[in-house]
Amino acid sequence: MNIYVSYSLYGTIYHFDSFQSIKNYDNVVSLNCIDCNLFLLPELPKSLIILYCNDNFLEKLPKLPSSLKHLYCENNNLTELPELPSSLEILFCGCNYLNSLSNLPNSLIVLDCNSLILKELPSLPDSLQKLYCYNNQLSFLPNLSLSLDFMSSDFTNKKNKTDNDHKYLDKLIYI
Repeated sequence: MNIYVSYSLYGTIYHFDSFQSIKNYDNVVSLNCIDCNLFLLPELPKSLIILYCNDNFLEKLPKLPSSLKHLYCENNNLTELPELPSSLEILFCGCNYLNSLSNLPNSLIVLDCNSLILKELPSLPDSLQKLYCYNNQLSFLPNLSLSLDFMSSDFTNKKNKTDNDHKYLDKLIYI
């Protein structure tokens, strides 16, 4: 198992063999436990800003610290997300078993929810600039923000689009 912890965004990176060591350190800002065959994460440090926990077997995430800005939890077995902190700017949660997303924080800039089982997207925050939502079961799109400058989607149900709701789609990219 390779777990990497950083004490500053540009500082020293430390390597640990288990989570047991992590709880003994303060000021952890970044935690990288990608592809560590994890089924469970421990309580997270209150100072954490970036969490990479992709490519594991996680069914649930612990309570997220209020300081968290980036969450990468793709390719797990998640069926729901915990309450998202109001500071969150980037959320990559694709390739899980999520059938809904709720209470997206107003600070969110990037949302990647590819390859889920979503039938609809929640109300999207005005701050959102990039949206990746292909390979879902979307039947309609919510109102899109003026700040959205990129969208990757396989949404093709044009009969549910209205001029008012989607008048800015011309500037977006669909794949």
